[in-house]
Amino acid sequence: MATPINQNTLFNKFNALTGYGREYYYLVEHGYEYVNGRMILKGVN
Repeated sequence: MATPINQNTLFNKFNALTGYGREYYYLVEHGYEYVNGRMILKGVN
């Protein structure tokens, strides 16, 4: 992922998910994990 994952990129000033935050959680819910700055499908090398 090109953008660092942190509280400021996942949530806006109203503590609501940003578009980036929604994308991140969508990928996590569909089997991806964040590894060394990349989203990788679990179980795939």
